[in-house]
Amino acid sequence: MSSRPESIPLPAVRRLSLYLRQLEALAREGTGTISSKELGRALGLRDAQVRKDLAYFGQFGHPGIGYRVDEVIQRVRHILGTDKTWHAALVGVRGILNFAPTALTVPETVAVSSVDLAVQLEQLSFQVNSMRRAALRSTGEAAK
Repeated sequence: MSSRPESIPLPAVRRLSLYLRQLEALAREGTGTISSKELGRALGLRDAQVRKDLAYFGQFGHPGIGYRVDEVIQRVRHILGTDKTWHAALVGVRGILNFAPTALTVPETVAVSSVDLAVQLEQLSFQVNSMRRAALRSTGEAAK
């Protein structure tokens, strides 16, 4: 990773999940390479934003070629920490978590929060992975 996790803006980290979803869809369609302009257009972002976000994590693109879809997928999964298994516990709250892409009608006494669980778990994995790497750096061990 090029930058220290604490210096990377949270919106850039959040967009990694969007990039990953789009790149995975492109890989399923058989797309081998994509430009920052095409990736940005697919997500409603400027190409400069795509390049800036990915640059926080190192060199991704290839001049004249663009981004190799499978390569970027692998690196983004590693950055997010989703290339390994993490043990986690889900703890309930008083309310409803809406995982469906639709609005729910509930009584006024019920709180609803719409959640994309995959994105939230990727964000959590990034934070845990960053803390793990920082702990390894402080003890002098190499990050695995």
